[in-house]
Amino acid sequence: MKLYFKTLLIISCLFFFPTLTLASAGTISSTNRYAWSENIGWIDFGTTQGNVQITDTEITGYVYSPKIGWISLHCINDNSCATVSFRVSNDGQGNLSGYAYSENAGWIDFNPQETTGVSIDASGNFSGYAYGSKIGWIVFNCETTNSCAQVNYKVSSSYLYGSNTTPVVSSGGNATQSFNKPIKTPEPESSAEIQNLLVIIESLKKQIQELITQKLSTINLPGTSTPETLNLNWQFTKTLKINDTDLEVKKLQQFLNTHNFPVTLSGLGSLNNETTKFGSGTKNALKKFQSFNSLKSTGIFDQVTRNLVNAIIK
Repeated sequence: MKLYFKTLLIISCLFFFPTLTLASAGTISSTNRYAWSENIGWIDFGTTQGNVQITDTEITGYVYSPKIGWISLHCINDNSCATVSFRVSNDGQGNLSGYAYSENAGWIDFNPQETTGVSIDASGNFSGYAYGSKIGWIVFNCETTNSCAQVNYKVSSSYLYGSNTTPVVSSGGNATQSFNKPIKTPEPESSAEIQNLLVIIESLKKQIQELITQKLSTINLPGTSTPETLNLNWQFTKTLKINDTDLEVKKLQQFLNTHNFPVTLSGLGSLNNETTKFGSGTKNALKKFQSFNSLKSTGIFDQVTRNLVNAIIK
């Protein structure tokens, strides 16, 4: 009889309690903790309140920006996975993917198709780019932009491949480990070093743009050749929008494809396959260009955007 009840108890636990693995998650360095965004400035991955934890499968916790507030790296943070399932995932070799979410800035892609995504090397150092349509590019390491001589920053952690796991749910429900959204905001940095970094913000933005352009220029797609160059005497004169057909649409696609904002990576509209049709690919690429340059992201080639493009190609 006693054996019967013991067996029944074990079976009950298997059905009603999630199966957990032993926990040992990597954490963010207390000194190397800042990433950089051209539009919102410094992003702190190492706040005490944010409690960022890195495992071989995902990252949990919050990061903080003085301009947009808290950014959630995983739906488990506020037990919202049943409503909207999102997370920053890890493939076990430090290659990150998936999305983080900000109430004020929307989704942030950790593996954007336009360039290399975010990764963590064998020493726990982050590198690469994340992208948000409202905030532009986020850079995790000054080495990515060769700017360390001017401003030395990076995000680093105690994470090592294959040695960090965390409790996970074996089937259904929410994980037993959860994080409450921080209430207090971290105290702003006031050191002379941070103040000096702000002086070179504009030059850093230009370096980021140039490096991304260089990376995209190395992509060798089947059937492509050296990209066509815009006539230096060419100037755009028309307002263009979705479904328009015009020679200037083709020139706009050429500009976007050769300036880090590809219309598409293959087929009609891709590099050296530009068309005169203003479709959704052109609109989406144009919106990213506008957002990156702090313009209103409408996807319409209006006068303000046209003036900026004309100034670039002049």
